[in-house]
Amino acid sequence: MKLLWKPSLFLICLFGLFLLLNFTLKPATPPVTGDTGVPSDLEAQQFIEDHQLLATVRNRKAVPIRFVPYGPAYLLVTGTDSNGEDKAVWLVRDLSTKQVKLIASVLLKEGVSEYAIREKVTPLAPPGTAPLISLAPINLPQFPEERFGWHVTFANDETMILSFKTGERLTGK
Repeated sequence: MKLLWKPSLFLICLFGLFLLLNFTLKPATPPVTGDTGVPSDLEAQQFIEDHQLLATVRNRKAVPIRFVPYGPAYLLVTGTDSNGEDKAVWLVRDLSTKQVKLIASVLLKEGVSEYAIREKVTPLAPPGTAPLISLAPINLPQFPEERFGWHVTFANDETMILSFKTGERLTGK
């Protein structure tokens, strides 16, 4: 009887440890497990060339839709158009057809710069942290005239949207 007791106790403890680790050490946010709809650099470049959206590309950045860090996202591509003006375009890959689509585009001179927004929101951030800032198309029923907004996420997961045109706060703290 004593011989059966020790292995059984060991197995029970091992199972308990497994349960403890399995349910307490899981990440708070699940990892990306599927297609987020962001076109590859090659797909984006080909689409931009085919549709003559930009003459030169300066930067590419995935921008989460609706502050969802592991959810669907746009590809924000910035550069200059054929007139030499700074422009931003948002692309997405349709998950059913796998085709790249243009979501929106805007001349950057039509709104407030990222630098000005950063100067405005950095004092609101928790000490020692920098907010994440990205420009994206918005659809806020209470502000139908606003087509683009600066999405700001702070280290404490608080969020806000500021008007691209004026820099005024539309949502958030």
